[in-house]
Amino acid sequence: MAVKKSVKTAKPKTAAVKPKAAAVKPAVKKSAPAKAASTTKAANTTKTAGAAKTAAAKTSQPAQASAAASTAKAAAAKKSSPVYDESKIKTLSSLEHIRLRTGMYIGRLGDGSNQDDGIYVLLKEVIDNAIDEFIMGNGKLIEIAVKDIEKTAEASIKVRDYGRGIPLGKLVECVSVINTGAKYNDDVFQFSVGLNGVGTKAVNALSVHFRVVAVRNGEFAEAVFERGKLKSERKGKLKEKIKDGTLVPSLFNVVVFVQ
Repeated sequence: MAVKKSVKTAKPKTAAVKPKAAAVKPAVKKSAPAKAASTTKAANTTKTAGAAKTAAAKTSQPAQASAAASTAKAAAAKKSSPVYDESKIKTLSSLEHIRLRTGMYIGRLGDGSNQDDGIYVLLKEVIDNAIDEFIMGNGKLIEIAVKDIEKTAEASIKVRDYGRGIPLGKLVECVSVINTGAKYNDDVFQFSVGLNGVGTKAVNALSVHFRVVAVRNGEFAEAVFERGKLKSERKGKLKEKIKDGTLVPSLFNVVVFVQ
């Protein structure tokens, strides 16, 4: 009988152990979320570090590109900087100078809409030469013909005096070589309203087409230019008696001023 009692009392001890095992299980289950949270936190930390690194790389790229561009620009500027030495010194012909520095000879360029535009200065220079002859008592008539520029892209101007006429042997030089003329000689020109040795040359240099004819004692000389360059010339005797004087028909084009 005593043995049976001891067996009965042993059963509760075994049952008491079971709750302890059950209590361990929740502890094991709770540790899994903690581990997952730790893993997620570590992953987030890695992502944040990666994003920061990527952002830093992106930020540094424009800075590096800008620095490289600045360096390249500075190197290019240094390389292309002109050197001021003997090779930069130029000597221009009178024709080149007139066409390059037009303002020195006819003032403003303009387009013909203003009375001070260069095209009217050119016309005035040709007329002034005829006036000089008239003032000296040579010839009693000056003919001027102007073709309307609004009807065409060009204006045709023709001036004819009946003075002594340009000496035939110096016709080309008198209308193309700057500082050449008889107006430096007080014996033949006591007074002059034109630009001595410059006016007609500037007209010639800035004309699309320039033709000059001088008549003296039944003979003539003719020269044709384009933009100041001689294209043809001829001399001969006139079949009919034509009064002495000089005929200067010119064809101006405003566009030529800026070429």
